[in-house]
Amino acid sequence: MYEWILPLLGFLIAVFAAITGVGGGVLFVPLLTLGWGFEPSVAVGTSLFVMIFGGFGATIGYAL
Repeated sequence: MYEWILPLLGFLIAVFAAITGVGGGVLFVPLLTLGWGFEPSVAVGTSLFVMIFGGFGATIGYAL
């Protein structure tokens, strides 16, 4: 059951970040660090990489 909660949380954070315009890193990094056991430096890099796709998706959504 736990393996379904973390991706769902990640998705909800991404939706929240896209709607409000915040990067989401404040929420992604603790999720990656505490939930999946990432090192903090790796969690920051992963969060930045994920935010690229969220920003791109939001750009397309708001442009149409």
